[in-house]
Amino acid sequence: MNRIAYLGTWRGMGETPGYYFREISGSFSRQLVNVLTSLNDDYFRLLLGSMECIYFRYYTFMGYAIPRILEGEKPWGFSVIFVEFATTPTDIINALDAAPELKKRFIRRLPRPSDF
Repeated sequence: MNRIAYLGTWRGMGETPGYYFREISGSFSRQLVNVLTSLNDDYFRLLLGSMECIYFRYYTFMGYAIPRILEGEKPWGFSVIFVEFATTPTDIINALDAAPELKKRFIRRLPRPSDF
């Protein structure tokens, strides 16, 4: 199975609000986590421009990102999914379908097969 990760806001039980990296499927080395979490709001703002979502390649991962505003906590936060070896929006959709809790983070703008 391809590795899947999430970067963005995620409130779990006992966690403080903030930006978190979550391993959804597979395991990630500390070094890879550091690389993926080095992508920050400025990076996504630059890529996003005036679009409502972006797809991007980063190492062996396809990423999908949308801007996210949660209760005014972070006016320019982003929800990002990384799917290893994905090549199309359908791969991202399948990863989200397999993880319903993760899918909730993208409900404002789910990926569409017609995006490419």
